Amino acid sequence: MQMSSLQHKNQNNDYEIPNAASDSISEIAFCPTQDFLAASDWSGTVSCWQIQKNLNAAAPHNFQAQPKVQYKHKAPALCCAITHDGKIVSGGCDNVARIKALPGANLGTSNNATELEFGKHDAPIKAIRPVQDINMIITGSWDKTLKYWDARMSSTNPAGSVNLPERVYAMDVKKNVAVVACAPKAVVGIDLRKPSQIMHSSESSLKHQTRTISLFNDLSGYAIGSIEGRSAIEYFQTKGFAFKCHRDNNDVYPVHSISVHPRYGTFCTAGGDGKFHFWDKDARHRLQAFQNCGAPVVSTCFNSEGSVFAYATSYDFAKGPEPTYFDKSIGGHIYLHFASDNEILQKDKRK
Repeated sequence: MQMSSLQHKNQNNDYEIPNAASDSISEIAFCPTQDFLAASDWSGTVSCWQIQKNLNAAAPHNFQAQPKVQYKHKAPALCCAITHDGKIVSGGCDNVARIKALPGANLGTSNNATELEFGKHDAPIKAIRPVQDINMIITGSWDKTLKYWDARMSSTNPAGSVNLPERVYAMDVKKNVAVVACAPKAVVGIDLRKPSQIMHSSESSLKHQTRTISLFNDLSGYAIGSIEGRSAIEYFQTKGFAFKCHRDNNDVYPVHSISVHPRYGTFCTAGGDGKFHFWDKDARHRLQAFQNCGAPVVSTCFNSEGSVFAYATSYDFAKGPEPTYFDKSIGGHIYLHFASDNEILQKDKRK
């Protein structure tokens, strides 16, 4: 794909959320219990939609997105997530973490606040994840720390923190495990039942800088992607393997996002080549390849039941902050795709 002809193309015939973002998108995330989708972008805006689905209708008419919440950081917003009870959390280059309740709800504070800043770092916040089991929000920052926050309180003092070997580039949390990818290739695992201790420390088997990381559902390991167009399957106890996924002959593109299916354990990779693929790690096989989106696919996620796959396309800053060939009016686009069993289920399990 020639980046000089950066144009969003809905070649997969998926539903597009109208006017999703005016600038490049940094992250999209589904609520773990309801079909709410959040997005953060480089204008500092964080938005949330309620997704209504009719899977019996033909694409792209099988979804509708209803805007619910929008608020702003004072600098680019780099990450977002939604708690199990539907509160939007985010962090960014203003070094603060924010939380916002959906319309008609509040944050459970003494003054019934609907929005507040609840945490702060000494550098931009690159990753944020809610943890239901300990009722905390985890933030990871370029200040080389991981911090735990009670989001009901506005405070610069975290409930706990962990010093990390380098800046945080990516993070994932499932159940009682957090895995953090740090610069340039360090990986740290934490048992959230002992949140101040590092239980696993290693280095990515990939040769270059990490872009994304995602835990397996059984917590046996994680998938990790780098700027070299390769991903790796890494296990905590045994040896894994690496594979090429976002390359076009001699052209190499970053792997921006890896999302694991919540039911089947298969996963998606998405990259700067404008493509995304579904994979089966156990069979070491690609399940489904999709059409080029015309612009980098920068973030992906599945809804809680795995029937809806969301992906965002926008400029990924791979060629610098303000390249002459990039028209900022293009903004960011978000698409919703029905993830059928014929695409995402392991082939030996299909009926």
